[in-house]
Amino acid sequence: MKEKKGKSWSNGIVLVYSVFALALLGFWYFSTHHKIELVTDNYYEQELNYETTIAKIRNTNTLADKPVFMINKQKNLLVLQMPAAVNPAVLRGKINLFRPSDAKMDRSFNLLCDSLNQQVIPINGLQPGKWRLKFDWTDGQKGYYQEQVIHF
Repeated sequence: MKEKKGKSWSNGIVLVYSVFALALLGFWYFSTHHKIELVTDNYYEQELNYETTIAKIRNTNTLADKPVFMINKQKNLLVLQMPAAVNPAVLRGKINLFRPSDAKMDRSFNLLCDSLNQQVIPINGLQPGKWRLKFDWTDGQKGYYQEQVIHF
């Protein structure tokens, strides 16, 4: 009877080490075949300049009327409506669309508003799904920054 106890103990040790070894192989396979992408290539520089971004976010939060992004799915358009009080002639900025799942799909657009303070961006070439919209702009006096998640 003692012999059976010894064999079950040794079988348990072999089983635990086998499961551990298979788990390590699984983690190794996952880590070597998983695609890792940074959100941006120059994240260190952006981190150093984040105080400026915080000031721009505060400026945006003080606005009575904020810029609004609307999606027209029938026409495949992203429409930016700027506040009426802003002069479109002095506006400068960038609209960045980041795809969290694939950095190769990221797009950037210069801010070019028409006389109605609108900018229309065609989205027919963009993959449907989750996008992070980053809007950095200035009215000639102050800088502003707005960020939101949108789904096409």
